[in-house]
Amino acid sequence: MNGNSISSECRKEALTKIDKQKLYNAIKAVLKDGGEYTAREIAGILFKKGITLSSGRQSVAPRLTELKKKGIVEEVYKKYDTLTKVSVSVYRLKD
Repeated sequence: MNGNSISSECRKEALTKIDKQKLYNAIKAVLKDGGEYTAREIAGILFKKGITLSSGRQSVAPRLTELKKKGIVEEVYKKYDTLTKVSVSVYRLKD
């Protein structure tokens, strides 16, 4: 190996297979018309629609961060997540 760990190589391979624009559009569709959801809630909706392979927040959280940096979504308030027992961000499309 060239000094990279196996997990690093796998992560790079996975990232090349992600269609970010498709996921951006799917997230925006969920948040359309004033929807406000946590990353976990968005992931669950997209999983039920067959868009993501997992209902875990990890499937959409990086894309939400990118959309936030682009000024497309914003965090609007905190909500208590009963699964993780911590407060999490709730997102919506920015006006």
